[in-house]
Amino acid sequence: MVFVDQSAESVAALDASATRWRIAATATAADFVQNSAMPLSYPQAQSLIAAAHDHARAQGWTIAVAVVDEGGSLVALGRMDGAFPLASQIAEAKAAGTALWHRDGERLAESHEAHEGFFDAVGRLVRLPLIPGPGSVLIRDGDRVLGAAGASGASGDDDRACVEAGLSAVLGSRASESQSDWS
Repeated sequence: MVFVDQSAESVAALDASATRWRIAATATAADFVQNSAMPLSYPQAQSLIAAAHDHARAQGWTIAVAVVDEGGSLVALGRMDGAFPLASQIAEAKAAGTALWHRDGERLAESHEAHEGFFDAVGRLVRLPLIPGPGSVLIRDGDRVLGAAGASGASGDDDRACVEAGLSAVLGSRASESQSDWS
């Protein structure tokens, strides 16, 4: 036997919910685009990678750099000649974790330490393992996350310096806003 609550309050709540769904269903794509920042384009991601590689080359390092969108999906990846084979996967895993958790690599490591079980469970939901630690930077436009970039092949701090050089080349003066930690 099924009992249905048909009180005035429950009927009013259902009507309000149905109205919200009708409004959401009539919104246009332009309404959503207007309210969201676009992630870095492929040419911007390629420019970021090239500038990061130039910085690494000037220091004598060989690295890989990955740029992901706000959902942690790969936009572009570049591995310098001579960089170790796993550098590409590590760079992408660093960037994906940073984008998904909305924290630069160092802050992501702190979150991992504080919430290891939860962090590991979330890590099983994505394609790559999430690697917390230095070498990845969140890319933002104000409070909106556009994606992240991660590097691997040098030390964590040197990886981060390469990513920051790439961001500066692409975003110019806006890069310092993007590189600050965001909670």
